[in-house]
Amino acid sequence: MRTTSPFLLMALLLLGCVAHEEASTDVKHPQPEAETSLPVEQAGAAIEHSVAYGSISTAAIETAAAEPRSVDGRRYGLLIGCTKYYNLPDADLSGPSNDVRLMRSLLVDQFGFSKDDIAVLIEEQPKKNRPTKKNIVREFKALAAKAKPGDQVVILLSGHGTQQPDDDPDNKDDLEPDGMDEVFCPADTEVSPFFAAAKVPNGITDDEMRGLLADIRQAGASLWIIIDSCHSGTSVRGNRVYRQIRPETLMPKMAAPPVPRSATRSVAKTDGFGLDQQQQGGLVAIYASHAYEPTFELALPAGSDDAEPHGILTYTLAHVLMATDENMTYTELVKRIQDEYIMHGVAAPTPLVEGSDRHLEVLGQKSWPDRSRLTLQVHLETGLPKVDAGRLHGINKGCIFALYPPAGEANPDKPIAYVEVTRANKSFSMLEPCAYGDLEKADKLVLGGRLEIVHYDYGDMRLAVAVDAETEIDGFDTEAWQQKLATIAGREGSVIRAADSV
Repeated sequence: MRTTSPFLLMALLLLGCVAHEEASTDVKHPQPEAETSLPVEQAGAAIEHSVAYGSISTAAIETAAAEPRSVDGRRYGLLIGCTKYYNLPDADLSGPSNDVRLMRSLLVDQFGFSKDDIAVLIEEQPKKNRPTKKNIVREFKALAAKAKPGDQVVILLSGHGTQQPDDDPDNKDDLEPDGMDEVFCPADTEVSPFFAAAKVPNGITDDEMRGLLADIRQAGASLWIIIDSCHSGTSVRGNRVYRQIRPETLMPKMAAPPVPRSATRSVAKTDGFGLDQQQQGGLVAIYASHAYEPTFELALPAGSDDAEPHGILTYTLAHVLMATDENMTYTELVKRIQDEYIMHGVAAPTPLVEGSDRHLEVLGQKSWPDRSRLTLQVHLETGLPKVDAGRLHGINKGCIFALYPPAGEANPDKPIAYVEVTRANKSFSMLEPCAYGDLEKADKLVLGGRLEIVHYDYGDMRLAVAVDAETEIDGFDTEAWQQKLATIAGREGSVIRAADSV
């Protein structure tokens, strides 16, 4: 403990040292127009699912016509579902065609797309519209040819994914930290000849995809791409069919996996596809999983008589968007998807979002870059409410959050409850409901509700002051100064506290 000189101590006494004992800041925040309809009791609130947070295992998806989101140009869709793999024994899937039909219904019924502006490539189509690499590339180029500034393009890729060794490892503009390119597998993907290089025949690499997307964006159109496939993982387990083909299956003579390279941490003006964000149309990409994770399909809604195989990403995405008429951003959409997974015990895969438009409302024009991404979660061990922010994020015990409805629900900017931090760990904090503003303490909290901090509690910020008991200044009365220090520290609102003399 550092000691304070008698001269500084005297200055503190003369100044009076009057201020708040504990530092706290209330963030200006709009108060609700009326009390919440939630019943009110004491702490230990139950956590319930919101209306829009329907169960992916039991809720049937119903489509309802909705007013199209505001858009300046036309809207185009390209929906690709690779169900049958002609050249790969035992690789057929069941869900991609269903994913395409579901996504088509979502775009038409929920977002006002014209059926004539949606191209569909699935096995059930005539040969020219089956999801082969040639046909897929043709449709990408067709979109680039007709897209104009202000148009919106939605692309779904549903099927198997794999990896192959990076074909340009020295390209600093295309770093692959694991030394592997990600590959989407069209229906005519083949096994590489035994003597051939490590490359997937008829696969579409992330590098090729980047070029195809660049052509669309350079035309001025904004682009939303959804990739519901694996990049790595396992094969089949239980009733989950994994959408992944292991690289060694397609490339029998593939060399040992390349040595991973360290990824750069420099800041660049490019999005996830390496395209300049300032010069082309906007982009947002939603992936089913990390590059090292598998994703899967299964019969959904589970337990229903009309359950059909679907990719878990496509089904949950459609479910979240069809369950609400309110707008949400792409970032909020992916968070809602992951919350649904967790709610039903699905720890993986981890859906991802990236791109310059990720803060825009889904197929809308309004951007919310500053809206909080924190949501109310459940601590798996205790079942109590928590938030994934802690001491590392500046959160301390006593901080208060406003709880809003989950993104996409009605009245998204009206608080429905307030919660206080009861314990702040490094990366997460435990919560309990509290009274604040015009709202009483709630006995129910909504899982996935958006959290925004309204009150910072910085804890005891008083200056610790001690008297040097071994001072050699003539006439200095140590005991008298200790009593004076205790007196000033004991005043209401004092900014100092007495520490042990040293």
